[in-house]
Amino acid sequence: MQTVENWAGGLVDKPGTYKLSESGQVLRVWIDEGKIVHYELQDNTGHVIFATKERASAFHRWAIFFDGQRGQIWFDSSDIGTSVATKAPDGNYSEIAVASDPSLIRAMPQELFGRLTSSTKERWKGFRQ
Repeated sequence: MQTVENWAGGLVDKPGTYKLSESGQVLRVWIDEGKIVHYELQDNTGHVIFATKERASAFHRWAIFFDGQRGQIWFDSSDIGTSVATKAPDGNYSEIAVASDPSLIRAMPQELFGRLTSSTKERWKGFRQ
């Protein structure tokens, strides 16, 4: 598993440890023995501040986009769809399916939108204009 030091955030499509340069936070991404993709965000002391409850298969295409400026962790899987975890003012994260809110489809980073399946891009393109 790779370790990326001084990471500025952005797109992740491989398991690894991604150490954020500004905050000292760490995004950890791994695939378990059952071939499920897991990810968590740790603070600069190693305390887990968010861990996904999604159960996406590693056999399907997946990607994560970390946006530290907005406090968002976007996740897309051709297996289970797209979700975003957003940091609330109290510091806690909540995760929601992107399809449930058209404003989230509009706000999705282009780097992640470009990786969606062609059928999802077609279905959501009207929300992106």
